[in-house]
Amino acid sequence: MSKSANRSASAKGVSKHRITNVVPGLETAIFSAVAGAAVKEGGVPLLRQAYEALRGRESLLLQIQAAHWAGVEEYEISIAIANLTIHALYIENISVEKPTDSALKVLIPGKSGFGYDAEASHDKWVDMGVYGPIILAPGGDPPSVMLRVFDSALPGKAGTSSLLSRGTVDLKFEFTRLDQPKTEDKYLTVRVRPKT
Repeated sequence: MSKSANRSASAKGVSKHRITNVVPGLETAIFSAVAGAAVKEGGVPLLRQAYEALRGRESLLLQIQAAHWAGVEEYEISIAIANLTIHALYIENISVEKPTDSALKVLIPGKSGFGYDAEASHDKWVDMGVYGPIILAPGGDPPSVMLRVFDSALPGKAGTSSLLSRGTVDLKFEFTRLDQPKTEDKYLTVRVRPKT
């Protein structure tokens, strides 16, 4: 085998040296702290760019996991919510932006087993105010939230347009980062699938 063939074969192979995380996210936290301190002290422009790229502009990642009709007037949406910061944050409120006349409920899963009464064993759909804020710790598996949007334009109801004819639902997520003084907003458009 020639030297060039040997070099190309090793480039395609698997390295014997692997980088592993002893504590997930620790490298990011350490690099962010060092880079942040350097930037505050008038650090090198390249270090400032690296810090901004690592820190990123997004604090919250919203992932639509599923969306479907549940009955005649309810459209259910399952969303995973991930915290992309190194600090905890709270989802303070979730609301429907458009159509403006659609109500929103959040699922509280029922509990069963020893010590739970019959009422606690059933799923409940409640307003976000009853559900309360959702805390998102840094790292870890993002929790899934099940939302139900009610179609207000059914016969006999005073709605402006049906979810199906509009084609989308626009959701607003209000959240508070524990390292920031103000509440922030994130918007998500969800496609409304045809009824089957």
